[in-house]
Amino acid sequence: MERGRGRYIAPKNPENSGSSSGFIILLVLCCCSVLVVLGIYGAAEGSDNNKTGIETLQELFEGKITLEDVFSNIEKGGDTSVPCQGSWSNWSACSKPCGSGTRTRTWTTTAEPLYGGARCPSPLTQEEACNTGACPPEPCEGSWSSWSACSAPCGGGIKTKTWTTTKEPKYGGTACPSPKIQSADCNTQACPIDCVGEWKESNNSCDFGCGTTLEGTFYYDIKTSAAHGGAACPHAQDTSKTKNCDLPSCPTVNTTETIGGIKYDVKYYDRADGHNAYTVSYHYDINYPTTGTIWNGQVKSTSDYGAADDPIIGSDGHGYLKGVKMKGPYDRSTYYVVKRSQQPIPQGKCELNKAYDYKMKLAGNSDYECAGKCVAQTSKSTCEDTRPGKTCDYIRDGVSSYEPSSRVTTSLKGACKWVPEGEEQSFTEPTWSGCCVSGPKKLSGNVIRVHPGQNPYRYEKWNGTVVEVTLSEAREKTKKICLSECYNEPTCTGVNTNFPVFAAEPENTCTLYSGEVNFGKRGSSITGSRGYKLTR
Repeated sequence: MERGRGRYIAPKNPENSGSSSGFIILLVLCCCSVLVVLGIYGAAEGSDNNKTGIETLQELFEGKITLEDVFSNIEKGGDTSVPCQGSWSNWSACSKPCGSGTRTRTWTTTAEPLYGGARCPSPLTQEEACNTGACPPEPCEGSWSSWSACSAPCGGGIKTKTWTTTKEPKYGGTACPSPKIQSADCNTQACPIDCVGEWKESNNSCDFGCGTTLEGTFYYDIKTSAAHGGAACPHAQDTSKTKNCDLPSCPTVNTTETIGGIKYDVKYYDRADGHNAYTVSYHYDINYPTTGTIWNGQVKSTSDYGAADDPIIGSDGHGYLKGVKMKGPYDRSTYYVVKRSQQPIPQGKCELNKAYDYKMKLAGNSDYECAGKCVAQTSKSTCEDTRPGKTCDYIRDGVSSYEPSSRVTTSLKGACKWVPEGEEQSFTEPTWSGCCVSGPKKLSGNVIRVHPGQNPYRYEKWNGTVVEVTLSEAREKTKKICLSECYNEPTCTGVNTNFPVFAAEPENTCTLYSGEVNFGKRGSSITGSRGYKLTR
């Protein structure tokens, strides 16, 4: 069978006419189908010069074209191209009002091109210059703030204001202010000056160290005077007043202690803090030393202290000791802890030392005030005080007591003797024996030493008074010196007085002996030279 020509006629078979009819029909249908397909393909092949038949059939099956489109193209001779369909938008506003800006427009496609039709524009956005003329200058725009508060109420302060820009300058317009913060002086008038002053201690009147109740003298000292309407001073310069020194409290002590088997209350309270005083206050002066033992604000003794464990007996019969030194409130005084026996202490008595008194009188010195000084002492420690100023005086025989040169000063330890309660002072005066009835004799024995005696003299004082020691007075004085020196020498058993007969001979002397002595030498009935044997 040829394309486009006639049809196929099958031969007849009379024997198979029944079954052959069906077959023929089927065959005819197949042939028709082939013809239709071939026809469509042929149409597709000729409908578009730019595509193959297969490509056209594919678009037909995909629904992109219809058979009507195919046959329409055949009628057009095979030119099936369709150009891109769409339109350009209006030009946009210019990007700048002046100074050469740009504007754009955009292509909107409504139908894509077909069958090789003209393509859509590319790019889809077009741009061109606009407003190419120069821009006019625009100045900076903005405003200044109000002035700030002044930094100082007087004496010259600073105030400021700030520029706020709302629009920057353009195209060479006037620039914004610079700097953007401006300052100016303000309140330049002088400030008022208030008086400045203080109370100052006058002449170290509060130099106590401690004591909450102590007051001193203060004066008002103006450091800065008032000016320019400032507050006036409350007091004139150097106004004085008495006020509390504002010192810290003095240290205190309150405990107990056992010393030598005796229990003591140990305290220190200073009256400078408003307490009743418990203290030993010692105001030392080489000429007038004074000690005050104060318990509960009352003076119990004015005697000085000796050994640390030897109490003074106070006026209340209790024993008192001086403790450690404390820092008191006055530079001129020294304060100590005071110790008081919890029970009264049996007392002794301070008496004139009989042995010492005998020795002093033996040397020609009479008791002037030592007996009175001794009985005034109230404890062993004060009775035997050896410190400077704790002395008593003897007076040289035959010399007025008001003569300073007549005083023989001795310590209390030598002049006084402490006698315990219930005891008596025992002392037996030594005996001196001489020889003989037939005439004075001198001793012989082991010589200890030769001691000078007293010589006669006479001189006139500046006021015309004549001072004289006669020959007989000198010999009597030498005798006392000799006996006193022998008594004071523990090994001395006898002494000779040596008085020259003539003025050219040696001066009056004493010869001291030890050991066994005998009267063997002749003395002198004229001068009184003789020996004295000592029996202790």
